[in-house]
Amino acid sequence: MFTPVGWELPDIAELLHLVCSAIQEIPPEERGACWSRTDLKRLLDNLLSGRLVEDGEIDQQLSRLPCPALRFCNFVIVEPAFPGARSALPAFLLPQLEAVFPGSTGTLYGNGAVLLVSCPNRDFQPSPPFDQQYFQSLLAQYDLYAAVSNATSRRSMMRTTYLLAKSVMQLGQALRFNSKTRIFFFEDYAEYIAIDLCINSFVDLMGHDDIIYLAHPSMVNVYRYDALHNTDLLDVVYYYCLNNCNISQAAGAAYMHRNTFAARLSKVQELVQADLTNGGLQQRMIFSYKILRYYDRYAKINLRQRLGVDAQAPGERKA
Repeated sequence: MFTPVGWELPDIAELLHLVCSAIQEIPPEERGACWSRTDLKRLLDNLLSGRLVEDGEIDQQLSRLPCPALRFCNFVIVEPAFPGARSALPAFLLPQLEAVFPGSTGTLYGNGAVLLVSCPNRDFQPSPPFDQQYFQSLLAQYDLYAAVSNATSRRSMMRTTYLLAKSVMQLGQALRFNSKTRIFFFEDYAEYIAIDLCINSFVDLMGHDDIIYLAHPSMVNVYRYDALHNTDLLDVVYYYCLNNCNISQAAGAAYMHRNTFAARLSKVQELVQADLTNGGLQQRMIFSYKILRYYDRYAKINLRQRLGVDAQAPGERKA
């Protein structure tokens, strides 16, 4: 390592320390966007590494950002559709992303970007205070996805909310109902995260990963029927229970004609043979649906093969 004549390494280290300290004394609003983004990246590094755990220390680093952190903080993670496609997002996108969330601070992080958003209260769901249509179009333009965490008032839990948002990013791309959706909210995937977290404990306890045993047997029966007959009765059960057994609302949510939905529901009732108007059973069916969907689309396990129905029955057509 090159050192100036007459300088020792401890002298250089002390100089660097003084320079960094002097930078930190500059008011955030005078440092400019480049410094503020460096501060946010440092905050993320410290949170995720576990070096920063105390509320007071986290507040001190938050105070260095150009936008004051209000009581509740949440993260918006933006990543490309194909993580290996580029090392980082173009820097010119950051101001556009920040403009979607007034009062936010963003930084390039990993292969994407992270925005820290704060608000005085927790009023975020179900109507987030930003232009979802514009944000969706911006993400589509650059083939990006976004995961939005819940907000927390506990600074020491910011690491948790960030990591949960990272999980939402993966789950959302695999389990979204609409292929055009690019914004994934934690609340929409919370149960899938619970399923994802429990699978490790299930394997440790049971010695296998057949979490299908957590699902209601009738829903497994419906899944088996769908696999054999190329039908979508599992969706019918889900939307029927989700809409409190209101056929018209359920049909609309499932994008089906009411008569078509009613006809398929008749077959469902033959297979389930249980009172779907029971609130407790409705919750059980909805959760079972998500277990099967997680299993089939995210766990990369051939559920049809395990159930012995990996081949469609010959001559069968969709109901």
